[in-house]
Amino acid sequence: MAEMIELVQLAERRGVRTAWMAEHMGYRDAVGASMAFLAATRSLTVVPTAVSVYSRHPMIAAMTAATLEESAPGRTRLSLASGNPRALGEMGLAVEQPVVVTREYVRVMRKLFTGAPVTFDGTVFHLKEARLHVVPTRPIPIYVAAMGPRMLELAGEIGDGV
Repeated sequence: MAEMIELVQLAERRGVRTAWMAEHMGYRDAVGASMAFLAATRSLTVVPTAVSVYSRHPMIAAMTAATLEESAPGRTRLSLASGNPRALGEMGLAVEQPVVVTREYVRVMRKLFTGAPVTFDGTVFHLKEARLHVVPTRPIPIYVAAMGPRMLELAGEIGDGV
């Protein structure tokens, strides 16, 4: 981590504007590393990527994004993806209905970012009067990582970037 922090600091000094921290199961946590990068820099935008919609509940992901944003206002983005089916399988998670799951996930997160109570009864996710108590001062941009045609179409429809 120390070397990675030195590298993002060097990148910032050289004019790099964003750093994307990849999350691969069994390696480093993208969110923890992103918080360290935000704390160690002054202007760098940091994007934990591609956080699996199967490994974190959207409430937890919204809390995470809000915490990152609170720590470094205006310098946070979030990148979501279905994730690597093999790695998720090692955790006992199956990649099923990725388009439906991702659509609901992003929808729930955007509603939570408003700070209003959210009741949601989807195909996959269910919330009852859930709300963030640490509300971001701006909607946090959500990028959708995609490879196949259906996910690319969805990413273009619901994402702030692909």
